[in-house]
Amino acid sequence: MQHPLALQADHRLPLAQFLKSPLDQVPSDAWTCFPGDPDGNVAQLVAAALWRLIAACDAVVDVHTPTRGGRYVPIAILPGPDVAAAAASRALGEAMGTGWVVAGSAGMYVARGILCVEAAAAGIPALTFEIGEGGRLEETSVATGATCILNALRHLGMIDGPAELPERTHLMHGFLGLRARHGGLLATLPPLGATVRAGDVLCRITSVFGDLLETIIAPQDGLLVRTTTMATVSQGERVATLGLPLGLA
Repeated sequence: MQHPLALQADHRLPLAQFLKSPLDQVPSDAWTCFPGDPDGNVAQLVAAALWRLIAACDAVVDVHTPTRGGRYVPIAILPGPDVAAAAASRALGEAMGTGWVVAGSAGMYVARGILCVEAAAAGIPALTFEIGEGGRLEETSVATGATCILNALRHLGMIDGPAELPERTHLMHGFLGLRARHGGLLATLPPLGATVRAGDVLCRITSVFGDLLETIIAPQDGLLVRTTTMATVSQGERVATLGLPLGLA
């Protein structure tokens, strides 16, 4: 919703422009372009316009659904330990009551150019909030997301009232993405959010004739924080993501 051309295309990228002149539109995702460039392409222009507003804020919650075809548990993803507002960002993430908090130090969510990383580097408490599934509007996800945002507002002293917190919050130090080595029909076995152990079967990939092509096994203990919801996958596509609890290597 921050990017009108992307919203019109129902895609995170402004597809009409990207298909017309793909090389000229790189970088194409405004999310990776902060603090932006007022003389850049459309993604950089959008990021620069938003940054002028964000720079005056006391805190930032960057709300996302995952890429279409993926589903996350409600999860607060912190901007990394080496930014000025790291501690305040973690306090905000835990106060939101998502039930899942990732404090990682590597990967795309802590890369420079990401909105919450640039904001936290500038001293503004910030995080990325992922919830639900791309391309869908679901009442349950909306209600959960609204509760988390209201908890954030209470933490920041913007509204009164007690926080609505889950029974347990899972703290994680990073993600482990698992990808298919064969294309085919995808079936995911554990439910989203499940605790899995090394050796557990996460997914099976079969041919259209029902022949088993690949079994995706959990290589280590973790939490199933993201699943792929597409019926079919190609070689190299991500099929599941484990969150790695603090205390586990």
